[in-house]
Amino acid sequence: MQEYRERSEKVEKRGGTRKGAGRPSIGIKKMVTITLEADEWAEIDALIAVGEFKGYTDYFRSQHRANKEAH
Repeated sequence: MQEYRERSEKVEKRGGTRKGAGRPSIGIKKMVTITLEADEWAEIDALIAVGEFKGYTDYFRSQHRANKEAH
């Protein structure tokens, strides 16, 4: 037990949050729940599967931006 304690005390404290480190944020993150019919989810999943969109986030972000441009 003493040997373990000595080893753990020698471990350097590196890492952690540093200003400017990591990938820059593209905006504010909010968790949402979206309820759609099964066939609507299937349509979105198919678009993602063929590479039209990277994922749900990409799909809904592009839909929102297209809607903003239309109005």
